[in-house]
Amino acid sequence: MMEDNFEWENHPDSGNEDTAWEQTAQAEALEQERQKMKRKIRFSANRIGWTTVLLIAAWMGFIVLFELIIGTLNSFGISGAMEFYNKYILIVNEVTLAIAISVAGMLLLALPKTAEEKRPMEFSRFLKLLVMCFGAAYIGNMIGNLFLTFWNASTGNSAGNELEALLTGMDPLIMFLSVGILAPLLEELFFRKLLIDRLRPLGKAVSILLPAFLFALFHMSATQLIYAFAVGVILAYLYYETGNYWLTVAVHALFNWISGFIPMLFLPKLNAFFGKYTQITEGLPETAGVDEITEQLIPLFETYGATLALYGFYALLVFAVNITGVVFLCMNIKKFRKLGEESVLRVSEVIKAAMLNPGMVVCTLALAALTALTLFTQ
Repeated sequence: MMEDNFEWENHPDSGNEDTAWEQTAQAEALEQERQKMKRKIRFSANRIGWTTVLLIAAWMGFIVLFELIIGTLNSFGISGAMEFYNKYILIVNEVTLAIAISVAGMLLLALPKTAEEKRPMEFSRFLKLLVMCFGAAYIGNMIGNLFLTFWNASTGNSAGNELEALLTGMDPLIMFLSVGILAPLLEELFFRKLLIDRLRPLGKAVSILLPAFLFALFHMSATQLIYAFAVGVILAYLYYETGNYWLTVAVHALFNWISGFIPMLFLPKLNAFFGKYTQITEGLPETAGVDEITEQLIPLFETYGATLALYGFYALLVFAVNITGVVFLCMNIKKFRKLGEESVLRVSEVIKAAMLNPGMVVCTLALAALTALTLFTQ
């Protein structure tokens, strides 16, 4: 009976010791998992960083090679070589990008590909994300333009007009094919499908934030940096949630058509109107009365009135979409704050692991330098 009475009376803390040991073991296992995840993120981000560096180098190299070929043909008196290049420069840009993606993409073969099954998305949610792209771009574009205005005023430079100058006078069909079709197809292929399919096992945070960051740097434009990142986050979120490449292409294409392609169609006539308006108003004497001014301007408004009215309606509609997008962004911002909930790592730890590796450091510095160069356009 003495033995029966012994039981656990002399070891009252044994249960607590077992629990403490289990908790310690769990904590050690969790820490090992955290360190393993950090190593995986660093490895993948490093490879992706070098891939992006190779992509940009190959892209620029192919463009330079093409320009050398065109220059050589032109020096030999082959007529039309330079005219061909100037006319199809946007198509050449996208074709060389496609070749560069094919070359650089080989570096991604070392990363395991995880093809996610396509998941349907309600049309209302798809439409909301599309509108949010416009809201994000609207805010980012305002910040970028404010910075650029301050920069140009401080330095006397005229940075920021390169894209508009390139697109002005461009054949609308060529502009549509390049900006409206080829660019969305190629950029979504690399920055969403190729990258996210390989980052998906590492969690939502790195799958969305890293491609969006590289997408922003890829544009190599100080004015586009913020809004390209914001739009990139939404597109990456869309692809991560659905696994559907064509949905992201559709959003990207619609965004480019509405915010870029269609306004550029109006630009030649708008420039002509404001040029003639300035010429007329500056040519009027200071003593000119209302009747004289009206008489001079009526023919101008008769010529361009329909274009001005149509563009005004379009601009008002886009503005309404932008404001709606900003409202949707504010309503859904908490969802983007929860990116790290599915991971054993905090978002700050994910960012640190993704950025502090040789590939991403070199990629960031190289693209940041190329972006900074655009600010010194005279």
